[in-house]
Amino acid sequence: MHHLCGRYYVGDIYDCFYGDNDEWAVVHACPLPCFHHAVTSGARHDGSMIVAERGSHLFLNVRDWEQPPPDHFMDTIISRLISFVDAQPPSRAILFHCHVGISRSPSLALIMLAREGHISDSTYASAKRHMQRTYPFFFPSSGIEHHLRKRWDSLCTDDCPSHYKDF
Repeated sequence: MHHLCGRYYVGDIYDCFYGDNDEWAVVHACPLPCFHHAVTSGARHDGSMIVAERGSHLFLNVRDWEQPPPDHFMDTIISRLISFVDAQPPSRAILFHCHVGISRSPSLALIMLAREGHISDSTYASAKRHMQRTYPFFFPSSGIEHHLRKRWDSLCTDDCPSHYKDF
């Protein structure tokens, strides 16, 4: 597990845990085993099989796409991510994890770091450079990076367009 800044951490599958506690919230960016575990063990999900939530855990059915994923898919993931993180008490640490900790989890953490002003948000390229200095293992898949570049300006504001509002 790597501490990024403030309450934000990035990890891999070995940092994953499912138990609730007052100290940690976990964003699981793994279809298997995490998302599958969530939906088969009764976590509340939106019916789209994209997002599930249980207690202080957000389960995202996100993959490392080489081609750009459908906008509605990533918009749903990012909308729920922002709502979930914003709802956490400020004292709660937040772990973003995926299988290896190089693409999905740091990409999601990047969004929150930029939104909260912890790193440069003027352009996606400057935010990515800043993140790679903070976390040198950050190498987003081309599909995720395409979406971040395309939507970057709207990701980093409190006045997110409607496609980033919670439903």
